[in-house]
Amino acid sequence: MNTGSIRKRIAALLFLFMLLLLIMPACTNSANSPDRELEGIAQLDGGYCSGDIYCQDLEFRKEGKLLFLKTGDEGEFVVISPGRMKLSVGEENLVVGYTLSDGKLELKFDDYSLDYYYADEIEGNLARLDPPTDTEQNVIQQDQPTQIPPTATQPENEPVDIQENEEVVFSLSYILDANDTLEKNADYRMQLVDGTLGSADMVKQDPTLTDLEFTRDGKLLIASAGDAGIMTWDLASRSVIADRGDARCINTKVSPDGEYVFVETSYCQIAALKSQTLESSGSIEGEMCTTLNDVHPTEYVVLTSTGGGKVVIHDLLNGDEIDSIPACYWAVFSSDGRSIVCFSEGQSIQVWDYQTLEKLSSHQLGVPYRYYSSSVSPTDDVIAFSHNETGGILLYNFMTKESIELQPISSSGSFYRTSFSGDGRLVAASDSYNVYIWDVERASLVFEIRQSDYYVEDIAFLPGTRQLAIAYPKWIEVWSED
Repeated sequence: MNTGSIRKRIAALLFLFMLLLLIMPACTNSANSPDRELEGIAQLDGGYCSGDIYCQDLEFRKEGKLLFLKTGDEGEFVVISPGRMKLSVGEENLVVGYTLSDGKLELKFDDYSLDYYYADEIEGNLARLDPPTDTEQNVIQQDQPTQIPPTATQPENEPVDIQENEEVVFSLSYILDANDTLEKNADYRMQLVDGTLGSADMVKQDPTLTDLEFTRDGKLLIASAGDAGIMTWDLASRSVIADRGDARCINTKVSPDGEYVFVETSYCQIAALKSQTLESSGSIEGEMCTTLNDVHPTEYVVLTSTGGGKVVIHDLLNGDEIDSIPACYWAVFSSDGRSIVCFSEGQSIQVWDYQTLEKLSSHQLGVPYRYYSSSVSPTDDVIAFSHNETGGILLYNFMTKESIELQPISSSGSFYRTSFSGDGRLVAASDSYNVYIWDVERASLVFEIRQSDYYVEDIAFLPGTRQLAIAYPKWIEVWSED
C-alpha cells in the first residue's frame, strides 16, 4: 500500500471523528434543551396581578406549546438564547428574559417581572404511580362518546368495564352544540378588535368555551367563551336564546334570583347583564383591575379581588364598595352565606364572618393550592380545591379543620376545576382531558369520564341535581346518574 493511500485513509478517519464530535453535543443539547427544562405547570407566585395576560398560571408543554390556565388562551414559547425566550399569542410576539432555578421561574418584562413556581415536577422527572390495588381496579371507567364537532375526528370508543355492584353510574343525556354561536360571535368580534392587538386572527380560527354557570333554578345555562363572548342556553328547549360577542368574557357568576349574570371582562371591570337577554344593566369598577370571585347565595353582594392581595365586597345593586378583606387573594361564600372563606398567602385560608367581618379562624393547609379551582359544598361547610403537592383534590371542612385528600388511580395532569352535586354527596374534578367523580362520604372514586382528544374547559353540576355539565372547546355534554 503506498504512502498516499494511507494518508487519504487517515484523513477520512479524522473527518469522520470530527463530524462525530459535532453531532454528539447537538444530540445531548436536544435531550436537555432549555425548552425541555421549562415543561410543566408554572403557578403564579403572589396572587392576582392586573392587566397582563401572563398574570396567571402557565403550562409549558411539549413542542413549544403554551397554555394560559385561567383564560384558556393558547400560545407558543421558544428559548432563543440563554436566559431569553420568545412568547407568542396569536400574532403578538414578545421577547422576555427569564431565569429558572430550583423550581422557580422568573419572567422579566421591560418594566416589571413575574415569579412562578412549578406546581408539578417536570414531566420527564415524574415519579411512577404505584400499581392500583384490586379495589381501585373496580372503579367504573366510561369513555367519551362525543359525536361533535362535525369537522373533528372522533375518538374511538374503548370497552367499558362496569361492575354490577357499583352504586354510581353516569351516562350521557344530551349534547349542546355551541359551534355556530362561537363562530358567529368570533366573526363579529373580528370587526371590533384592532388587528394590532394580535388576537383577532386567533379568535377567528379557534373560538372555544371557557366557563359554565347555571341559574339556581337550573333553567338557564350561561356559557362564556373568552374572545367569542357569552351565550345563554334554555335547557328546556336546549337552544341558545341570547348571545353577544362584543367583549371578552373571562369568568361568570349568576345572581341569587337568576335575573342577572355578572361577567369579568378584559376591560378591568365586572359587567352586569340580564340573564335571558344578555342586555347590559351596569358595571362594577374597582380601584384596580377587578377579578370576579363569588356571588352571595341570597343577597345581591359580590366578592372581587384586586391587585395587591385584597378582596373587595361590592353591592351589586349600585356597584358601591361595602368593605374589604386585606391579605386575601381569592374568596368564596359558604353555602349559607354566613361566612367568607379567604385564600391567603403562605398556603393558608381564613374564615371571616360575613356580617361583622370578624376573623373566625385561620387554617394552615401546608400544601400549595389553586384557589381558582375551588367549589363549596351546597350542604356542608366543606370546600374542594386542587393542590400541587400530589396533584390531588383536597376536601377541607373550614369549621372542624378536618381534611380528606382525593386521589385518582391515574391522571394525565393537574386538576383545574371542581364541582359538588346538588346533594353534596358527590364531587367532580377535571384535569386537561378527563373528569373524575368521588363519593364524598366514602372518599372513594366512583366514576370516570376519560378521553384524550379534547380539552375539558369547565365542569358544573346542575343545581339540586346529579346532572353534570362538561364544557369541551365547541360543545357541552350533560351527563346524568342512571
